[in-house]
Amino acid sequence: MAEALRQSQVVKTTVDVWFNGSYVATLPVTSGSVTIDRTAATRRQCSITIGDPDFVPTYANSPLAPYGAELRLFQGVTYMDGSDEQVPLGVFRIEEVKWDEATGSLPTVAAFDRSKAVADANFLMPADMSGRSAMFAIKQAVNDVIDCDVLFDPTLKDYTLPGGSVFDSDRWGAVQTMANGMGAEAYFDVYGNLVVTAIPSLTQSTPQSAAVWTVDAGENGVLVSAARGVTRSGVYNAVAAQGVSTDGNGAPPMGFAADTDSRSPTYWGPASALPYGPYVRTPFGQVVYRYTNNLLTTPEMCTTAAIGQLANFLGLARSLDFTCVPNPALDAGDIVLVKYLSGQSELHLLDKINLPLGPGGTFGGSTRTLTYQSSGGS
Repeated sequence: MAEALRQSQVVKTTVDVWFNGSYVATLPVTSGSVTIDRTAATRRQCSITIGDPDFVPTYANSPLAPYGAELRLFQGVTYMDGSDEQVPLGVFRIEEVKWDEATGSLPTVAAFDRSKAVADANFLMPADMSGRSAMFAIKQAVNDVIDCDVLFDPTLKDYTLPGGSVFDSDRWGAVQTMANGMGAEAYFDVYGNLVVTAIPSLTQSTPQSAAVWTVDAGENGVLVSAARGVTRSGVYNAVAAQGVSTDGNGAPPMGFAADTDSRSPTYWGPASALPYGPYVRTPFGQVVYRYTNNLLTTPEMCTTAAIGQLANFLGLARSLDFTCVPNPALDAGDIVLVKYLSGQSELHLLDKINLPLGPGGTFGGSTRTLTYQSSGGS
């Protein structure tokens, strides 16, 4: 499908309604968009206008009534021979439906991925998870609300939740906090399953082969526009992560991570300076993010968490907002190779994507990249 996107094609979008595990209907879509943002609490959301007033949810059992119905979205291309290829965009719980009687009563649906259902299901009373495996506790917190698979990155290291691991009300916040303790993030994927995986990062050693797509300018290219910027606002080059003492008396454990690559303009200093110095005065200076997680009980756990948090900041100093030919297979956290007319090429990590569902929409995204890549590197 990737090559077909570079040529004239017919985009096909399918939106199915499901309720309680059963298919209900396929909706006629006139316009809409899907937003995927890995920096947001709810990663996936969509807004869709349905081209048939009969789908206005008049009754409690109407297909679009917001009482548990979900949308399953797919998009792809239809080929010249009439066959088509589509990829899933996500599973979305219907949150709200609006329509204007004066303009033909076409319903517009707002829906969110399943994390919204977990977030809504606050713990009925404070939940004490002390002594449990973090992976088990995450799975239980989600599966008590949603019947789905919970998939853990095999590179992650499980840990035991310390005494006093009591979560007051925020169920989705508890899942995120426990995932952060592994240096990971948790989100719902395009199949509606919870994924707990290492926080994606981009480093100087990342090869161009890691890119899942090439966003290029010029003849037969897919890049339409690219607005680049540089900033130091919100950019941290060091993280200090603090946990909790298991005996309640000793100093809390801490772990550290920093931008120790001397080629980077956000260079913090040499690794040997972590954590006690001697410190080096660098042009960018030291911009420290302090992170506290009471589930961290050892310096090793704190260091893992610090490395994960730092991955969210590396590359933020240089950003790209782009529009290009729509590619529904892209996801937040993917790495793409961007090639400009000048011949310069850069690896970028996708943080946000906006995908149109109807004709005439604009596909765009926001990325970050390292500022010291060499063009044409491998």
